[in-house]
Amino acid sequence: MLFPRGSFLFHLAYVIGCISLTSSGSFGQANSIVKVHGGPVSGYGVAYQAPDRIVTALHVVAGRSPIKVEFNGRTVDAQIEKVYKTADLALLKLSAPVGTQPMALYSGEPPWGETVDYWEVPPSTGRVTRKTTELEGATSLSKINARVNPPPGLENSLCKDGGKPYPGMTTEIINFKEPNIKKAHSGSPITFNGKIIGMIDGGANLLDGKSCIWAISKDDFAKLIAHRHQPL
Repeated sequence: MLFPRGSFLFHLAYVIGCISLTSSGSFGQANSIVKVHGGPVSGYGVAYQAPDRIVTALHVVAGRSPIKVEFNGRTVDAQIEKVYKTADLALLKLSAPVGTQPMALYSGEPPWGETVDYWEVPPSTGRVTRKTTELEGATSLSKINARVNPPPGLENSLCKDGGKPYPGMTTEIINFKEPNIKKAHSGSPITFNGKIIGMIDGGANLLDGKSCIWAISKDDFAKLIAHRHQPL
């Protein structure tokens, strides 16, 4: 139904429309973000494909117990259902639903040069909060390894499985221009227009004094789901 411009009902309809757009934006995305606790270690995760399935960074939960997922003040147990060590990703299954909404993957090339979102839960508020950053480019750990301080580069900082580091040194990663992203944000999705374009994974100090924080590409989410369960 159309209302005359300037009427009360017209303005009410406009406000409701704005609220709907907002809820599908940062508020809507916040309903997909959780805190993940692996023993004393904490990170983030995102609901993916189903409300009771959470993708997080494998190093947050590997070899740790208990695994807990926190959302909107509620905490439930979780177990590792699948892992994809090449990209340092883990799929968790919740013991009970907590009300999360699955988020879809972004289609196409990452939006280089555009403002994108990442997420955190400040202890002062306990609420999922939207932060912004800008993508710098795609690379691999092997390409930045020589620039890491101190030598021997990333070999001493990455998780290892049978002596083999993960994520893999040739796995494609995404760099950021935002210096305030920290390793504590591991597991937080990088999103654009409400869709996942990657997941914050780790970081290192470089020889030039700068920090390098990277994300795993969205393309590895599908590989995680298709992968058979790997023992930890």
